[in-house]
Amino acid sequence: MYTMGNQTMGGAQSSSGHLSSPWSKSGAPNNLPFLATLDIPNLYKLTNNPIYHDLQWSLIPHKIPVDIPKFERKQGEDLGTHVTTYHLWCVSNSMVDDSVWLRIFPCTLTGNATKWYIELPRAVNTFDTLAMEFLKHFQLPIRYETGTELLTSFHQDTATHIYDHIHEWRRKRRLVKAPIPDFLLTGWFCKSLLPQTARYVALGGAVIED
Repeated sequence: MYTMGNQTMGGAQSSSGHLSSPWSKSGAPNNLPFLATLDIPNLYKLTNNPIYHDLQWSLIPHKIPVDIPKFERKQGEDLGTHVTTYHLWCVSNSMVDDSVWLRIFPCTLTGNATKWYIELPRAVNTFDTLAMEFLKHFQLPIRYETGTELLTSFHQDTATHIYDHIHEWRRKRRLVKAPIPDFLLTGWFCKSLLPQTARYVALGGAVIED
């Protein structure tokens, strides 16, 4: 609890004994409604944490090496290179736990890239999920211009045999000149399949390259 002029700032105590937040989701203190008319940043959004934490996760190191790779979304920065460099940096610093990779990755983001992170929904619980969201957000809008919609909008119908679908997928893949990471291609391919076929491929693996 603190004071602001003659106003006391503090949350009300609930029946459970916990203090409720004195700040509303609009970013203004609940007991100072006039502040809602001011251009105050939304504190609720600014402090959003999209990672869905698990109490069984390993602890992250207390000190993170200062040479951690950084990504600011500057022109010329390569997204795939950043993910790969970060992965190698983690391994070289004896960080081999997926949950540690997940929770430290936000430390690599600076500038405009941080805005993307805090606006993610709170449903991220693996590094692969976060890396995929990262690549989709910063990379795909550019690559759509080079024809990747040929793959992302391509879907198998019930009358098409899986072998014919694969053949057509490969033909469309050759038309796309942009370099695309293999794991992203695999995700697109699986989403292009009928649900029952996708489950079968997920169990046995998919080969989508020529």
